[in-house]
Order: sequence, then C-alpha cells, then structure tokens
Amino acid sequence: MHRQNMNKILGLVFLPLLFIGCNLDNSDYPQRISFGSNGGTRIIHGDNGCYAIQIEDGEGHVKATSHFYGEEPYDSFIVEYDWLQVRDAVKNDNQLTITARPNKTGKSRHYYITGMVMDEVFTIKVIQAGSGF
Repeated sequence: MHRQNMNKILGLVFLPLLFIGCNLDNSDYPQRISFGSNGGTRIIHGDNGCYAIQIEDGEGHVKATSHFYGEEPYDSFIVEYDWLQVRDAVKNDNQLTITARPNKTGKSRHYYITGMVMDEVFTIKVIQAGSGF
C-alpha cells in the first residue's frame, strides 16, 4: 500500500478518536448568549439538567457558585455575581433562566457560565453590550 494512502486511512481512523469524550455540543446549551445594554432575561434549554453552576471571569477566577433555595428536596438554585444571575428550577431540570441587569458602564462586558451535566462540563459565554450601543 502506498504511504500516502496509508496516511489517509490512518487519518480517517484516528481523527474521530480525538473527539471521543469531548463535549462538542455543549450539552445542547448555547455556547454564547448576547444581551443589549438594557439587559433582560433569557430562558435556555439543554439536553439534561445541571447539578452545578458557576460564574467565571474568563481568567480562571470563579466569581459565584451554586446556591440552593427552598426546603428539601430543593426546588431551585440561584447563582449571582455583579450584573449576571443564573437560576435553575429543578422542577424544569433542563432549563436555565439567565438575567442581565442594565449596563450603564458604556463598555461591553462578559462572563462565562459553566455547569455540570452528566459529568460533562458545558460553557456559555454571556456578552452584554455597553450603554453607548
């Protein structure tokens, strides 16, 4: 067999193996959410419910982690930092409600929401436009 053909076959065999275990679909949660400067609320859905949520600054710093509210069994949890809030209602366990407060800074800003779904991590970049837009 020619070396060139062998390389193509090996590439076709091993390329898919590189992606095994990688969460390419972000557990069906969006990879990015944008808000205007006035803020607002978005309800998003994924394949399965989350059992942990945190807000990060994109530089490896965790700013807030899951907090549970209600009596056992817990009916929801809220994670909040600065201008961003994430609420997970366990009764609708594959739904997240994301709220951004109005941005009066004049500059765009962003945070990352990371969560755990069935032992896989998903990440959502949340971007908000500045008040000058």
